[in-house]
Amino acid sequence: MTQGPPADLKLQRTSRDPATVPGLLEDWLAGVLPAGAEPKVTLHSGIDANGMSSETLVFDATWTEDGEQRTGEYVARVAPAEHDIPVFMDYALQDQYDAMRIVGERTDVPVPVVGLVEPSGDVLGTPFFLMDRIDGVVPPDVPPYNWGDNWLADASVEDQRRLQDSTVRAIAGLHALERGGLRAALMDAVEAATLRAAELGKG
Repeated sequence: MTQGPPADLKLQRTSRDPATVPGLLEDWLAGVLPAGAEPKVTLHSGIDANGMSSETLVFDATWTEDGEQRTGEYVARVAPAEHDIPVFMDYALQDQYDAMRIVGERTDVPVPVVGLVEPSGDVLGTPFFLMDRIDGVVPPDVPPYNWGDNWLADASVEDQRRLQDSTVRAIAGLHALERGGLRAALMDAVEAATLRAAELGKG
């Protein structure tokens, strides 16, 4: 019988000090938003149950624009630092951004709305981009959802079927994209991940 990890296991994805993040993002936003925006950032707790290939920052931002107070709820996808032992040999952040943007423009597949990009790494140490945040739940992958003891395993048969059907529709929508271009880029990313996994397995 396979023994799963302890229920309180938390995997460290980054060595970043979260206390430094709000100030760094505020300084960056002040430079990309209209003059006088005076942005303020509130960083929320990290993501423990999903995402091993990148760092995920969840935050709210408020700023002034055209004399009015604005508020945004965001997720930042941050490329991993080399010293944090990234999953992929090459982390094509811009390709990920472009893939989500183009899929959102050309299909009805549900993808995040992508926004600002910081490609230089000067702000957080590695490049990142912002996505609009929405409320919801997704199946966990740390530990994997099919191990049980999570909301999906405990969900009703109807809700499990709804998730299954929605997933199949999304996959079909992606396969409907024309050959070449974006589809080729997506397949290259899959092949790179497979190669990386194979190399890790040799260690």
